Amino acid sequence: MRVDCALTVPGPSAEELAPRLPDRWRGVFSAVNDRRDPPAARTDDLQRRLDEAGLDGAVLVAAPSLSRRLEHGFAEALALATNGWLIETYLDRATGLRGTIFVATIEASIVEAEIARCARTPFFAQVRFPTGGGYLAGHHANRPLFVTAARQGLPVLIDSHGGERLTGVGPVATTLEIPIARAHALQAHLTSAVFHGILPSIPALRLIVAQPGIQWAADMVDRLDRTWNLLGAEIPEITVPPSRQIAEWVWWLDEAAPGADSATVGEIIRTLPGSRGATSPTRRGAWDSVDPALLRDLYGDRAPTPVAA
Repeated sequence: MRVDCALTVPGPSAEELAPRLPDRWRGVFSAVNDRRDPPAARTDDLQRRLDEAGLDGAVLVAAPSLSRRLEHGFAEALALATNGWLIETYLDRATGLRGTIFVATIEASIVEAEIARCARTPFFAQVRFPTGGGYLAGHHANRPLFVTAARQGLPVLIDSHGGERLTGVGPVATTLEIPIARAHALQAHLTSAVFHGILPSIPALRLIVAQPGIQWAADMVDRLDRTWNLLGAEIPEITVPPSRQIAEWVWWLDEAAPGADSATVGEIIRTLPGSRGATSPTRRGAWDSVDPALLRDLYGDRAPTPVAA
């Protein structure tokens, strides 16, 4: 079975989402949304992409393209509208597809309510961590998101795709900078999660690190362990070595560079602690020939199944 666990689809346009938003927020969304024209025939385009990539199943990731951080009230309305739009546009039209819960803020009450609401439906398989939320993953402000996802049995996807800025001085400008900036962003989040102890403090948490440019990961895990040993008494609260944290709580999803042999990236993944994950030569990455048991370990009863319209 071939599954893409982070298949990005275009987020909703202002025209599509406006009817789902309260009156007070419609103009705000139009002002901050970077996408103007709704793509035509969305479901037909998705089916074409599934066919071209030879995918049996997918977990969709969709988020509005936003140019700035959001006020809490707007973020709450936006998440409610976007997740409803994803169900109606894609998930309710084909069996086997699953979705990723979108949250636009890390405000505890909003995050907890939206994840719990979406978890009551059969459509969602994971939660997307808002990497543009202003804090690295290990910050205590993110704890409600991780705790709620774990309580609901949902893994958390952390990637660097979307409308968020990837650097401290604004968006990247060239195609060369994009993969480098994405890798740096994910390295920072993973380091933060490890050295703040967020992973072992929530035993049921499952963290998916998606499209990180996997080549750096093995060296980074080794360096994290050496740093942990050097710091010693300075971080007595971190009792679990970084490599063990990553082995027990992190799942890897990556893609091969265009023209590269995906087996090479697969070998790199297999050198990592836990070695859970796979790769493919497709543009966005997929898990090739996935054992259904692996998907059940990650998603439980919410695992994607072969898609049927």
